[in-house]
Amino acid sequence: MKKLIFGIALIVAGALFAYAQQYCPESDFRVAPVGDGVSIQIVEYLGDNWTVNIPSRIRNLPVTHIGNRAFMNSQLSVLVIPASVTSFTLNKISLDLSVSLSPLPLCDSNSICHSG
Repeated sequence: MKKLIFGIALIVAGALFAYAQQYCPESDFRVAPVGDGVSIQIVEYLGDNWTVNIPSRIRNLPVTHIGNRAFMNSQLSVLVIPASVTSFTLNKISLDLSVSLSPLPLCDSNSICHSG
């Protein structure tokens, strides 16, 4: 019985990890060009997932900024930010993500993760 429960737990954990690795579709984000249109800022998340894996490119441009209220109306438990993001403003607190961060393969609930 313990082996069966352990096996089911492994399958569920694997499915959750695989799901978390999939990028959300571009249509889940309202975006705006940054600067001269060389990169993208996420202005608003339009989807309804609890786990959001931001793609590194939208409209074939790198995602480099996340706006102040981008996730204001969402019920996130996990946010995976691509390495291309260098600026993340959250409730008027600006984070500089241009420093090197180690990749985090798994994220705990209610966490923000930066993927490398």
